[in-house]
Amino acid sequence: MSTVVLHLYDLSNGMARQMSPMLLGKQIDGIWHSGIVVYNKEFYFGGGICFDNIGSTPYGRPIQTFHLGTTTQSEHSFMQFLSSIQSQFNVNTYHVLDNNCNNFTNTCAMFLVNTTIPQYILDLPNEAMNSPMGPMIRPMIESMSNQIRDASAGHELVHTKANKSVASNGVHGSVDDAYRLFKELGISSKPSLISSGKLELISKKLLEFNPNCKEFLIKLVDNDSNVVKDSSESIDFSSLNEIFKLMKNSNASSQLFPVLDLTRILILSQKSALDQESIGSLYHIIDTSLDIYISSKTTEKSTIDKNCVLMIQRICCNLIGNENESLLKSMIEVDSNLMTKIIESIAFVLQNYTMFSLGCIQATINAIHNLTRLRADLMKHSGNFSGHVVHDDEYIRLLYVIYEFLNGFTEKNGKNDSNLVTFREIELLLVSIGWILCENEDAVLISQLNETPFLTSFIKNELKFENPHTIIAYSNALRTIINKQPN
Repeated sequence: MSTVVLHLYDLSNGMARQMSPMLLGKQIDGIWHSGIVVYNKEFYFGGGICFDNIGSTPYGRPIQTFHLGTTTQSEHSFMQFLSSIQSQFNVNTYHVLDNNCNNFTNTCAMFLVNTTIPQYILDLPNEAMNSPMGPMIRPMIESMSNQIRDASAGHELVHTKANKSVASNGVHGSVDDAYRLFKELGISSKPSLISSGKLELISKKLLEFNPNCKEFLIKLVDNDSNVVKDSSESIDFSSLNEIFKLMKNSNASSQLFPVLDLTRILILSQKSALDQESIGSLYHIIDTSLDIYISSKTTEKSTIDKNCVLMIQRICCNLIGNENESLLKSMIEVDSNLMTKIIESIAFVLQNYTMFSLGCIQATINAIHNLTRLRADLMKHSGNFSGHVVHDDEYIRLLYVIYEFLNGFTEKNGKNDSNLVTFREIELLLVSIGWILCENEDAVLISQLNETPFLTSFIKNELKFENPHTIIAYSNALRTIINKQPN
């Protein structure tokens, strides 16, 4: 049995209470986001069904909690239930009015304790939209809803479709079960993308560095909604490239980061194939940035601009994980060595991770997740382009770097690095290892010849993760694959 609690968050941070009387003619106390707390975890709906340690979600501290009751459902039954409703609650079905985070917690509450969450939480979107000022405030509410999805990137409950033992004791007795776990994770996985960004601030910084950007930004950014303008035409990467060249020629690498930040947002906004000029321009930005970054490694580490490194890793993450696969394919056709450079940049961050911020580490590990997801995609679509982006020897190089990173991290017992690496990043790296091992026998052999003490540490939960179930499950599965040959 487990208690069931609703956590309530105000996405407006008090603004709704102050502004609603003037905008709506009555007071509303917040723009609500909610999470359901049960089995010592907090579950919520963002870019999919997500979970975190209690109090560790991207939304800060709850402003209110509601005790909903005590459930007789087992944790395993709840995991099966979440798997069964993934088709209802995913990134494609999210709707600010009809299918939002509060509808999800209400559905969970009904399953767990046969009760609903407070009705005023469910009624808020329609109540606001049906007011005389509803059409005017809708962009604000949708923007806040987008914050929910963006902030939850990488927190998805990817194991709800995995082997049922993940939800129980995490022990895999056979090699076949271990392989099946990672293959099923590959089938159900979504790329980890970094789409959030304050275009107003990015534009302001660009104009500060180069006032000549104004005309370009007017064409690109919708100031009313602070998003990239919806257009059937290709994004003007050529003009962006010219701005990038001007910034680069200023010999101030610190001026490059707003251009790079804008680039990673535009990569996700480009839904159609690019013309050759735009392909060349986008390639120049990415390749030149990687060259600057890679060449800087030969100098004093203190000279490396960490903001630029962060933005480069975010660009790599979005380029590799973009649903518009033609972008990545076009870049590879221009330069077959591009992925090697990306892997080199990833390796440098992991090997020197104490230099960088949590955001940079997260972007790097999300890039690894997307990169190895290409391997998982090959499991589903043999011969698909995705599987041939990265050569096997590059996956092996990546595997070495991940092992080195995890061994070093656990050797320090995570004490000094808790602010740089989180439970979620460890989980993503373990899944990435599994995807590499599933389709590469050399990777299994290399893993047998290398020390992997981090697996023992994770299985014993020596780092004292609050909810170690999935990490233990993935670690057990990896150990099974490494220690035994497939049947």
